[in-house]
Amino acid sequence: MSDMTDNPEIAFAVARSHFIDAFSAVEAAVIKRLRALGIEPKAQFAQNLRSLASAKPSPQYAKLIKAEVDQCLQDLEHLRDLRCDIAHGQLTRITVNGAPAALFPNPQKSTRFAAQASIISLDRLKAARTELQALAAKIGPD
Repeated sequence: MSDMTDNPEIAFAVARSHFIDAFSAVEAAVIKRLRALGIEPKAQFAQNLRSLASAKPSPQYAKLIKAEVDQCLQDLEHLRDLRCDIAHGQLTRITVNGAPAALFPNPQKSTRFAAQASIISLDRLKAARTELQALAAKIGPD
């Protein structure tokens, strides 16, 4: 297995997959938390985030837990844009300052003349995954 992940192309593809899986874990944690609060989840993730953010403290949702979840939702904001680029952009391996990196140009953010893209190193992509996993653990009700 290490032979495969020593190949930068494969290592970035695997890290991308792990990042998307970790983001899915956050989505699942949000839905579990909503259900634990008796709130019916919506079809769109953004709607579920708004529902969770607007949930009031109650005997089932202590103020301290709500404050922690609200902080997680704020921390998630910067990862949502990255997720869009990673999920919708074609992975292109590039070199930045002599180090391998991945370029994810998001076609949804393209104009007639330019495209926005995320450029990320393998270490940062792995760190983003770890952050998502921690957020999922804190958001989920168990």
